[in-house]
Formats: sequence, structure tokens, C-alpha cells
Amino acid sequence: MSDRETNGIGVRRSDLSPARAVAAALDTCNWYRNSSDIDEPGVGHYAYREVVCDDDPAAGRKVLARSTVTGGAMWIEERFESGGVILAYDLFSPLDLCLTEGDPWILHRGTFSKYLPAGNRFGGTVRYGRYENRKLSPEELLDRVRALADLPGRAADVEVRDEGRSSEDTPILSVRFGNEAGPRFQVVSVKHGMEWENAYGTLVTLERLMAGEVVDLERFCVVGVPLLNPFGYRHGCRHNANGVDLNRQLRDDWERFRGWSDEVVEPWTFDFKGTARGSEPEAQIEERLRAEPNRVCYIDAHEMAGAPILGGSGPNPDVLQFLSEQIVGNLKNRYLIRYLTDAAPRQLTLERYPGKEGGEAAGEAPVYSIWYENVGQLPDVHATALQTDFAAEVNLTAMRCIAESL
Repeated sequence: MSDRETNGIGVRRSDLSPARAVAAALDTCNWYRNSSDIDEPGVGHYAYREVVCDDDPAAGRKVLARSTVTGGAMWIEERFESGGVILAYDLFSPLDLCLTEGDPWILHRGTFSKYLPAGNRFGGTVRYGRYENRKLSPEELLDRVRALADLPGRAADVEVRDEGRSSEDTPILSVRFGNEAGPRFQVVSVKHGMEWENAYGTLVTLERLMAGEVVDLERFCVVGVPLLNPFGYRHGCRHNANGVDLNRQLRDDWERFRGWSDEVVEPWTFDFKGTARGSEPEAQIEERLRAEPNRVCYIDAHEMAGAPILGGSGPNPDVLQFLSEQIVGNLKNRYLIRYLTDAAPRQLTLERYPGKEGGEAAGEAPVYSIWYENVGQLPDVHATALQTDFAAEVNLTAMRCIAESL
């Protein structure tokens, strides 16, 4: 094998030690640096993400492999005074990057990439996640949605349906497959445009489901809307093009609702509910989805910058408790995150979930309604592997547990 032969993703295969060979095989998450393709200020924690690293025996650091694309460190050995050793995929300790007290670890570029190679090699960290090197435009994302209709290996026919136009006159697409007359699972993401990362997790969820995984498509129907708020996604804002918070549009208490902090009467304010219940085109599409027959589960995907949360209601509280425990177990030992209230990183898991003491109660309801807050609202894609994993884990595990209970 010549020196110029690579694994196709930027690390030379030849003349590598065993440690370097492992790095080559796992060079799948791009390393971040401030460059022209990332429109961010070179200040604060972003200024630390240059891919420039040499051996530093005094700091216990040794570079084991470099990218042939950037020359940056791809696989680093870090040794500590305690005798511990970690094969790291990052330059600085996450704790060194906590420039502001309470700044969540997720905001530090590269922090989720740091342990992915070692985690994938020894623990199968990434199970559903897929790295994206940039945030897609709404048009590009919708093209990916349309492409699902022709995805190889489908276990059922797939329809991509135009559900109508958004408030900015962009189409809102649904993906439909399975037994149209059977029990129906629905999943909707990006109701708040700044909570955009779940669109990618929803795409992966649909791909897994249409391949015949998780639920029996001869029995069940699946409907997914990866992008409900194209305007908010495009502009990185919470609202639609009319300044309306779509998550307040269909509240049962719409007439009485006045916002969480104070009375909300102006467009673009945090909780602005609109001029009438269901007045916005996106809300009208969502209301039609909820009115479709045989619905057994509706999943509403959201995000926040800190700890993930899972909530919901349904006809059987034991099912909600079980699916919650399954999700928590499936996430165990896969990702680290520094929560808003923590001084140090800890395992990514759910802060509260249905049936857990102190969490949201599992109320009686005719259908299962599941919502979750992923970690997100980031300026670019540096954590999409984790976010996609988390969203797919919640979506697929919830559907599997509910399907098995019916």
C-alpha cells in the first residue's frame, strides 16, 4: 500500500503503529478549527478550537496520529498524575474551556468529538448518530426528506407528502409508510426553529423504521415531519415568520394562557401564542396530523442548551415508566456532558421522565403523547452525532415499547 493511499476520509493508512491504525479506522468525525466555512467569531471558547497540537511531555500529551487533510491531531494520548491514561480526540481538557461559570459543556466546540473514537472502538458509543459537516439549508434538508422515498432497502412503500405551505411559503413535508389502516405513530421535530438538530435525528429514525426495524410495518403506520418550522430553522429563531411561538398555538388552554413569565401580547415575544388558536399554517398542519385516525403515539421533539428531559402521558403509566427506563439504560456510558448547574462533566442521561418520582406524572390519556428536550440550540453542527443518537434513541425506544404493549 502506497503512502498516498488513505481510508478515504483523510488519514494515511501506511506506516502506522497499532494506535495510529486505530485512529485511521475511526477518523470519521471531522476535527474543528476556526475556518472560512464556519461563520463564527474567533472569540471566547471558539478561539480554542484550532487543530494545532504537538507532543508535550510536560503536559502528558503525545500525538499518535494526524489528519492528512489538515495536519491536525486526530488521536492524542493524555496521561495524568494519577496514572490514568486516555486516548483523546481533542486538544484541551473540557474543564480548561469552561470560560464562563455555568457555561454548558455542549457549547464548547469539539467536546463531543473528543471521546468518540475511543467510545466507538471499545463501547459502541454512536449507534444511530451521523456526523454532518455543516447545517443544511431548509431546501437541502427537504431534499433529503424527499430522497427517503427512494431509499434502498425499504421494507414498505414510502410516500413523501406535501402537507401545505409554511408561514414563509416553504413546503412542509411528511414521510408516510406502513399499514395506513393500522395503529399510527407520529413524530414531529423543529417546531421551534432554533431547536434544529432534531431534524437529523428524525431523518435517521425514519430510515430505521422504513427498513423494517423496531415496529412491524404490516401492522403499524408511521408518519414523520422532520421540519415543521422552516422559517425558524432558516433564521435560527424560535418563532415562525409571523413571530408566533408554534408550541403555544394548539394549547387546550389557549384562551387563558398568558405566557410563563408575564402577559404575552406582542409578536416575537417568547410565548406569543398568535391571534387565534390554530391560526398559523404550521399549527393547522399539526392539528390535521393529530386528527388522523388510529393514532397511538405522538412524539414532539424539542431542545434546550442544558440537561435532556423526557415527559409524556398515555393510557398505561407502566408503559411510560418502562420506556423511560429503557431509554436511560440505552444511553448509559455513551456520552459525557457538563450540565448548566455542574462544575464537572457527567454521563448524559435524562433529568426527569414519566413515572419518575419528582418528574412529570404519567396521566391517563387515550393515546401516548411523548415530548423530550434534547441538548441543542447550537450555532453549528459540532455535536450532531450525539444529538442524532439521543433523538433516535428516544424515538425508536418509545415506539418499540408502545408497539409491544398493544
